[in-house]
Amino acid sequence: MGTGSVDFFISYTSRYWSWASGLDFLLREQVYSTLVQGYDFAIGKSFVRDMCQALKQCRFVACLLSPAYLESGWCQKELEAGRYADKLVLLRIAECKLDGLLAPYAYADLFDLDAAAARELALAQLHKRIGHDPRPKVSPLFPRRTASTSRDRPQQPGQSARCNQPRGRCRVALLPRARHRRAEPWRESSQSGRRPDESRLSAARCEPPE
Repeated sequence: MGTGSVDFFISYTSRYWSWASGLDFLLREQVYSTLVQGYDFAIGKSFVRDMCQALKQCRFVACLLSPAYLESGWCQKELEAGRYADKLVLLRIAECKLDGLLAPYAYADLFDLDAAAARELALAQLHKRIGHDPRPKVSPLFPRRTASTSRDRPQQPGQSARCNQPRGRCRVALLPRARHRRAEPWRESSQSGRRPDESRLSAARCEPPE
């Protein structure tokens, strides 16, 4: 097989073989081609040569991240090869910190989910990484109107009361204006001896007109 002839190379540690075999089955169920050490690396052959060949052939490197993975020298080599070739698909299967060169990379968390949720999330991310458009084929519904509408909003002083009666049968009454002045943060601060809230003052000055 030539370069780019396999969709995913699955990089993992032997401790998490169940995750690797499950991901391999999931990908092949979706008609993606895969390479995984537990199935495709035979005894009596050079492991290093098989690994290098797999990294060359694959389009993406699906890394099943865990503390054991990040401590493995071989996994670090596979991870670095995928990073250098811009082939990474990062899936965390256990809590672990990604820092250093991996800090800016996005990842998906599959742990602490039930099997169905982990499967759905993994497929969604893998489909998107390989280039499929994640947008729905059917138009999604707009959110329903909430209970808080213009009818439920409190009336402001000086605002006319709204009437639902037919025109000509409604008496419009004005609400009395409030006698007290509206509180202003910088005046309250100066009267109380405290320094004014600089963040609120600067926001009031710099807010662009609508």
